[in-house]
Amino acid sequence: MLKTQITREELDRLGEEIRRHFELHTVERGLEFQQKGYVYNTEVLPGRAIVSKVQGGEVYDVKLDLDFFGLSECSCPYEGCCEHMAAVFFYAFSVYARPDAFVKDWKMRQEEPRIAGKSSKLHRQTALLPSAQPASVSLKENATPEEWLAHIQHEFTAFSERHNQWKYDIEEYYSAALQTAIRPSTWWLPGTKKLLTVLGLLYALQKLEQDYDAGGQGASPRLLNYKETVETLERRLEETADEIDAEEAARRWPDHLRSLGTFVSKAITAKPAVPYVRWMDVYRLLWTRLLRQEAWMEQETARVEGMIAGSAYMTESERDDWQKARAHFDVMSGHDKEAWLRLGQAASFHPAEGLFYANEFRRTEQWERLWLWLQWLLPQCRKADRDLFQKLCSYAAEASKPLGREEEWARALVSMLPASYYVYTEFLIKSGRFRDWADYHLAENVAVFELYPSDLRAAEAHDPTLVFPLYHQSIERCILQKNRTAYKEAIRLMKKLAALYAQAGQPDRYELFLRKLSQQYSRLRAFREELTKGKLLR
Repeated sequence: MLKTQITREELDRLGEEIRRHFELHTVERGLEFQQKGYVYNTEVLPGRAIVSKVQGGEVYDVKLDLDFFGLSECSCPYEGCCEHMAAVFFYAFSVYARPDAFVKDWKMRQEEPRIAGKSSKLHRQTALLPSAQPASVSLKENATPEEWLAHIQHEFTAFSERHNQWKYDIEEYYSAALQTAIRPSTWWLPGTKKLLTVLGLLYALQKLEQDYDAGGQGASPRLLNYKETVETLERRLEETADEIDAEEAARRWPDHLRSLGTFVSKAITAKPAVPYVRWMDVYRLLWTRLLRQEAWMEQETARVEGMIAGSAYMTESERDDWQKARAHFDVMSGHDKEAWLRLGQAASFHPAEGLFYANEFRRTEQWERLWLWLQWLLPQCRKADRDLFQKLCSYAAEASKPLGREEEWARALVSMLPASYYVYTEFLIKSGRFRDWADYHLAENVAVFELYPSDLRAAEAHDPTLVFPLYHQSIERCILQKNRTAYKEAIRLMKKLAALYAQAGQPDRYELFLRKLSQQYSRLRAFREELTKGKLLR
């Protein structure tokens, strides 16, 4: 039993090594392997190493060295830290905690905004150096949208001439370039200042994507940094868009507002074969939050339909983009079924794109529409995207409360098992359905030592009698393995069970269980010896 062979402290240290040496996407793949049961024959060697087999393209041998992680290895062809090694870590980690919680915590750490220190070299330089042509700082608040864009392009170009981006952190570089470009708006009205910031963010996203695409092999090692910077800029774009009074902007600066939509439409058309910016989500964001004027929506709908009508010479990807754009206006008009039909016709549509709408309905508390969208999305990502599936399930659990559909949601989770196991068990614990939780694990023959400790503790605290059958089943399962290690685990569980019976005020029932067990396995000499050592044999 792994829990008797490795401590929580050792696994925590191993977890820190995993965070230090692995890419997140590799770890997520490893989690998927562990959840699908691809890890087996796992044990801890006396030399403090975990060894195991993992089913991948073929069966691979994995060793995780607990003392010197650099000596860890896998027999697969990949050189470096692979998903098979991550899968073995999660298999061991699961004896103490939820592996999916480890990944969720990692993601939360990555999402925390990283603020560049004011003492950094780039900050000092950009704070002191003027642009190549100081006169450009005189950009006027009432300048045309074309002049705004030309100014931003000029400032980014001038910035790149003064600073070699390969010498700096990617996020710091583009953030500093953006700050330089929007510097003239310091004393503008809040509305125009934010509009210029949105335009600057859009240009920064496009420039970053173009720079990476043009960087070739030299940019490849920094791919993760590019992706993180894109996500940071996208988050800032959404935050800035939320700060703009759309009605006031449409009334006072309609041309500048419309120019944002024009920029994104062109960016979608000109995006590289492998885009790093989610331009369609940016398009959806702007039309949902800023451009929601009836006349503008009608004009854009007609334009998009014209693009679809003339799509005979477009690539499949380009046609899909315009189908998705047209579907967005169905959603904005409340015609969700028509939107689903259009999205279903787009070969490149992924359920993750529906996350934008799920987030919007959740943000605006449109719980009924969220519920309907989740009914459409969940079956599509149940097997294809585990992280998306779990996130959407959490949204459904949240929506079920104001809609009074918690029972319906519980039945839906049962129907989606085993894919919904983690969400289902978490739902049962949080909603206080401890009997259902215990019955499910009993029916699935899940051993006590395979349960998440926090879930087990919650059930024991609620009503210890609910977990008695789980302990009985696990104890007999250990005994039937007929080896000393398993017998020792059975004794440990029996002592824990004795405490639970005492907690429930039923010590006599425990004594009866102990006598029957001792009689039933009286022929197992080694087991009786362990009972004696554990002072359980009367």
